[in-house]
Amino acid sequence: MKIRLLFLLILGSLVLLTCNSTQRKIEEDAMTLIKMEKKIVDLTIQLNKEDNKALAQERDSISDELQKLSFELQKKYREADLTKEFQQTFDSLKRKK
Repeated sequence: MKIRLLFLLILGSLVLLTCNSTQRKIEEDAMTLIKMEKKIVDLTIQLNKEDNKALAQERDSISDELQKLSFELQKKYREADLTKEFQQTFDSLKRKK
């Protein structure tokens, strides 16, 4: 009986750790997208003030990276059946920024 209880406690702890780790990873991925979006907006604002080809190339490069990462994350979270959790976290973090 004590062994079963100990096993259940260990298993429960592992489940909680996995959930916390998953949520933390979702938050990190969402923040990465938000930071990339912000960088694109900042570069666009700067480009409106001055015509700079280097800035335009940097913005386009980040836009391409954002699109690629967004697609990869959609696939990753769809396969893990965590799309809703990711979207809620993304929206929540974006409102805070």
